[in-house]
Amino acid sequence: MIAPLDTWIFRSWRILGLLAIIAGGLLLPSTSEGQGRQPRGLSPEIEGLLQRMLGVYAKATSYRDDGRLSIQQFKGRIRQLTRMPSSVAFERPNKIRIIGGGQTATSDGSRLQIVLDGLRQYTETPAPETLSMKDLGAGAPGAGVDEGYPEVLAFLLRGERVFDEWMSHIASIEIVDYPEPKTITGRPCHVVYYETKYKAKISLYIDQETSILLRFDVDGTEAQLPAGGPQRDPSIPLPTLRVACQLDPVIIDQGFDQGEEFAITVPAGMRRVERFRDEMMPEANFPDPGDSEGLGPSPGVHPLQGKPAPSIADLEDKTSLVLFWSTKAGPGNLIAVALAQRIADHFTEDPDVTVLGITTQTDTQDAIDGVLQAKKATFKNISDADGALLRGFQISGLPTFYVLDRDRKIRHAVSGAEATLESELREKIDELRQP
Repeated sequence: MIAPLDTWIFRSWRILGLLAIIAGGLLLPSTSEGQGRQPRGLSPEIEGLLQRMLGVYAKATSYRDDGRLSIQQFKGRIRQLTRMPSSVAFERPNKIRIIGGGQTATSDGSRLQIVLDGLRQYTETPAPETLSMKDLGAGAPGAGVDEGYPEVLAFLLRGERVFDEWMSHIASIEIVDYPEPKTITGRPCHVVYYETKYKAKISLYIDQETSILLRFDVDGTEAQLPAGGPQRDPSIPLPTLRVACQLDPVIIDQGFDQGEEFAITVPAGMRRVERFRDEMMPEANFPDPGDSEGLGPSPGVHPLQGKPAPSIADLEDKTSLVLFWSTKAGPGNLIAVALAQRIADHFTEDPDVTVLGITTQTDTQDAIDGVLQAKKATFKNISDADGALLRGFQISGLPTFYVLDRDRKIRHAVSGAEATLESELREKIDELRQP
């Protein structure tokens, strides 16, 4: 069975059935065409709006978005914030590239390749004449429109046919009227709010002019497991999630330049397989708030906060900034490299502060050197050749920054490359460095 997107890292997402959110539902096909009662509040106005949106996707000859995810995961008083890029590029009938987390699916029209970074494996098969959801991975549990979530791939590949199934899993729905229209990157939007039958609360931001979905938010703090879904140990509390997915800029019907958009390359250091192993990494062991050695419950607490970091031979006994990044994981990684270099420059006169970059086993040295040279980065960079550090640090997305104290204990962790991170990381380093 093909594993869902980045299940190797986000174990709890599989439990909640929310994995379809990432990359518009990569490897999470709808499993039924079931119909049920219409949701409360489904007026002709709302139905017309959603049908127009689905019609735009169904007729689109090409589609491209620049998705960015912000994920808040809660367990008790501990909150973990993760930011990661994701993207979908699609050209009918059978070209696609989906990037999100540790997984990539690419079809150049002749071949279909799916890569799982966490397993260091990939599959490659002839591309179908027309792509369908099952071509991108069958047998994954839960998720998508078959549980009431928005699923961009299903919109593109199934169009209006998805409407009845989608609505059958929604309990209530309404259009939210505001005195002034809500805007996404300056574009006025209709806001559709609904609650699924599994208690997830979802807001859709649909461009008033183009009927394209520009953003959706999911409040999963009260979400329940669907009947017949994956089984779990009832003694383990369900983690809860809030997710914001910004898709804009979304470009439809403008085609692609010939060449690299859908190019397939053999992933370095990976093994080609016929089928992926159906194995799961253990769930992350979230510490109790009292286990964080006095750090207390604070925003962005990582499961390993206050714990010794996995051994890194190249890490000196200094206050350290460690950046996990990849040349293949989106533009946020390039921003992160430049950000890390600015922090290295800021502390260049302090011998008790060091910066270390760590790239994945899929990155070639030429690609790494090209990025470092382009960003004029001089900090030391090593390769996680066997993926042990990625697993040991419980990486939940790339890029990810860690701040370690002189005893090599993790004191701060954050994923993404937001503009505010530089001052945040500098402040954390200043708190730990020698007076």
